[in-house]
Amino acid sequence: MIRLVELVTTKILLTITIILLSATPIISYIFWILDGCDPIFPYISDLDLQPSAGFIFTVGYAICGILLSINGFQISAIRGFWMEKNNLESRWMIINRFSMFPSILSGICLSWIAFTPWDEDLRLHLIQANLIFLGSIVWAIITVIITFKISQINGEFSKLIKKRIIYTMISILGLIGMVERVSKYLQISPNYLDMDSRTGFISGSCVALNEKLLTQSAIFEWIYVVGVILLISTFFGEIKILSSSEDNK
Repeated sequence: MIRLVELVTTKILLTITIILLSATPIISYIFWILDGCDPIFPYISDLDLQPSAGFIFTVGYAICGILLSINGFQISAIRGFWMEKNNLESRWMIINRFSMFPSILSGICLSWIAFTPWDEDLRLHLIQANLIFLGSIVWAIITVIITFKISQINGEFSKLIKKRIIYTMISILGLIGMVERVSKYLQISPNYLDMDSRTGFISGSCVALNEKLLTQSAIFEWIYVVGVILLISTFFGEIKILSSSEDNK
C-alpha cells in the first residue's frame, strides 16, 4: 500500500493513464475509418461496435478504468499527507478524502462500460456513461476547490488554478453541449434512446449518425474527453509541487 502512493509509482501510473486515455479513442477511431465507417466523429461508445476498433476500445478502457481508480486514491493520499503536515482544518481533510470516490466511481464504470456495448444493453450502458460523466465532473470541481485552498498556503498552486478552471470548464461545456444537442434531437425523435431506434443507425459494423444534431453532440463528447485528460495531466504539476515542498522542510 505504501509503495502504491510513492511519488515514482504515482507518476508512472498517471503517465500510463493519460497515454491510454488519449490513445484508446484515437487508435479506435483510426480503425473505424480504415474499416470504411463515416469519418465524421461518432460517439466514442459507437467505436465499440466495430470489431477492430471495439477490441482496442475494450482493452484500452478496461485498463484505463482500473488505473483511474488507483490514480484517484493516490492523489488523495499524497495530498492528504501534505495536508496533515501543514495542519489544515479537518473539513479539508474530509473533502480531500471524499475526492477519491468520484474518480473511483468513474474508473469502475469506465472499465465496466468497456464490456457493455450499447447494442447489447442500452439501458445499462447509459447508466454507466452517466456515472462516468457525473463522477469525472464532480472530481474536477472538487479538485479546483482544493487547489484554491492549498494555494492560500503554497503560492505555487496558484499556477494550477487557472489551468484547472479552464480544463474543468472545457469538460463541463463539452458535456452540456452533448446533452443539449441530444435533448433537441429528442424533441424531433422522442424514441431515440430506445434500442430499436438506436439500432436503426447501425450499418454493417458502423454507426452512421446521419443527423446534424447527433453529430454535433458526438463532437461535444470528444471535447469533454479532451478536457478531462488535460485536467488529469495537471496532477503531475501538483505532485511536483507537493514533493518539492516536502523536500524543503
